[in-house]
Amino acid sequence: MLSASAEKLSNGFNPQLRDQIMVKMLTVSGVLDVTFVDGRYSGNNIIIETEIVLASEDSLAKSYRICKSVEQVLQVSLPILYCCIQVKPAPSAKMANQSLAVNWQPR
Repeated sequence: MLSASAEKLSNGFNPQLRDQIMVKMLTVSGVLDVTFVDGRYSGNNIIIETEIVLASEDSLAKSYRICKSVEQVLQVSLPILYCCIQVKPAPSAKMANQSLAVNWQPR
């Protein structure tokens, strides 16, 4: 097992801390799932990149409020410098019947 200093210098991230972060995010109302959490250190502070699943019918404003709540919950309990939160809509029956492929063609 690496020491804490060596772990930070090697850009490693403690798996137990990652699990703790996931559990904290799942306590926020509106978060249905956490698909991944990646963390790195900036000195003694932590930078988090994560993807959460929200209800597909949530508005943009509601999704934003949920993301800010997640950020606040994490920053209260841990030395989080920055959170980059990506939102993924939960699959719905309506979405299951639609193709998510984008037919983009250059002009």
